Amino acid sequence: MSEWQEVTLNKFVNIKHGFAFSGQGITDEDTGDQILISFRRPEYKPVYVDITIKALTGYVSSIADEIITAICDYLNSLQIGQSLTISALYSTAMSVMEDIKTPAYSVTSILAGYEEGELYAVDLPVQFDEVTQGIISESPKYITITVT
Repeated sequence: MSEWQEVTLNKFVNIKHGFAFSGQGITDEDTGDQILISFRRPEYKPVYVDITIKALTGYVSSIADEIITAICDYLNSLQIGQSLTISALYSTAMSVMEDIKTPAYSVTSILAGYEEGELYAVDLPVQFDEVTQGIISESPKYITITVT
């Protein structure tokens, strides 16, 4: 659609739109006032997470990969503007455990942040137009696990 077209929604607003919506052209029919409407795409905020776990009886190395996947999935499930709580990361890391009554590992520390090397054990704020992003990659490693 490259030409401007008029669309009337009910009898309240008259919308003009085209190929590239300019953020203008909405008119209140009663007053004639222009109403500015703009569009934003969310800013994706990659999250670095450093997890330390203590291996207990029954721990196998594949558990670390399962925790990384669960953390990544959790980060990608948050909605735009939804803050990241450190306690939710603990819960997500623990959710991988098959039987909480006979734990195979203990989560001893979780640090998170938006910059590599600047990780803290606090909730991370997310602005109204931001969304967390979990990334599994070799370099940089966004989610790391240290097993003791």
